[in-house]
Amino acid sequence: MEGLDAIVVGGGLAGLAAAYTLAREGLGVILFERGDHPGSKNVTGGRLYLDPVKPLLDGLWKEAPLERQVTKERITAMTEDSSVTFEFSSERLKGHSYTILRSPFDRWLAEKVTQAGAFIVPQRKVTDLLMEDGRVVGVKADEEEIPASVVIIADGVLSPLGEKAGLRRPLEAGRAAVGFKEVIKLGEEEVSRRFGLRKGEGLAHLFFGAITKGIFGGGFLYTNRESISLGMVVGIGDFREEMPFEMPQVLEDFKARAEIAPLIEEGELLEYSAHIIPEGAYRLVKRLYGDGVLLAGDAAGFALNHGITVRGMDFALASGVLAARAVREAKKRGDFS
Repeated sequence: MEGLDAIVVGGGLAGLAAAYTLAREGLGVILFERGDHPGSKNVTGGRLYLDPVKPLLDGLWKEAPLERQVTKERITAMTEDSSVTFEFSSERLKGHSYTILRSPFDRWLAEKVTQAGAFIVPQRKVTDLLMEDGRVVGVKADEEEIPASVVIIADGVLSPLGEKAGLRRPLEAGRAAVGFKEVIKLGEEEVSRRFGLRKGEGLAHLFFGAITKGIFGGGFLYTNRESISLGMVVGIGDFREEMPFEMPQVLEDFKARAEIAPLIEEGELLEYSAHIIPEGAYRLVKRLYGDGVLLAGDAAGFALNHGITVRGMDFALASGVLAARAVREAKKRGDFS
C-alpha cells in the first residue's frame, strides 16, 4: 500500500463517485466496502435528480441503468378514510430526474470505478482511523493498518469514523428517520397502464397525513421499468417505548388503503428493505474536512426533505466528486492539512 494517495470508506454513491473521480485523475485509491459488494446494503426511495450530477461525471450518466424518467408528479393528502391528490405533468420535467434501483445502479458504478483503475475491497470493515500528530494518515481494517495521504469518509448516516475524526457529533434520534420499502413487480406494460404513462416515462408520488399514525413522515411510490418502489419514511424521534402498533404494520396498512391496493394487485414482491436516513443531520456536522480527512454523502448529512422534495442521491454523487477534486488539488500543493 506504499504511495497510496487516498482511501475511501464506504461503497455507496458518495464513495463510488469519489473513487471514480480520483482514479480518473490518476491517483492511487482503494475503496473499502463492508458489504458483499457495493449496492448490497444500499437503499433508496428511488428518484435521482440528474442536473447537479451531469456536469460532474463527464457524461457517465448516459450509460447508467436508469429505470424511467419522471414526467409526472403526484402528492396525496390522506385522512383515515379519505384523500385528495394533486397532479402535475409536463414535458419540461423530462430528463431532469429518473427512478433507479440501487443494487443494479451501484453495481454498474462500481464496475466503472474498477475500470478507471481504483481497487474495491468488499467484505472489509474499517474500524478505526490511523492518527499521527493529530492528523489522519490512514485506516485500520480488520487489524491491518493501511496508510494513505488522505481518507474520504463516506460510511453512511451513522458515520462512526466521522465521529472519530472529530468532524461530527453522534446521530440523534430527532435527526434521523427509518425508511421501509418494497419493490413490487408488475411488468413494463402493466406499470405504464396502471399509472397512465407512456413507454419510458415515470411517476413520483408522495403521500402524507393519517398513514403515519401521528408520527412524522410520509409515503412514496416510484415507478421503475417493470416494477414499483413503494414505502414509507417515519421519524425515529417520534418513536416511543410503548406504541399501539408495530412499524412494519404501518406499511401494511398503507398498502391496504383503497388508493394503493388496486395499484399493486397481483404484483410480485421482489425485495423488502429498511434503512436509516438523515433528517437535518447536517446540523450534527462540525466541519466537512480536517487534516488528512473529508466527509461525503450521508456521513456529511447531505440530504433534503421538504415533504414535496426528497433528495439525497444527487448530493451524495456530487459531494463524492467534489471531495475527490479537493484531494486532487491538495496533492498538487503537497498539503493535505
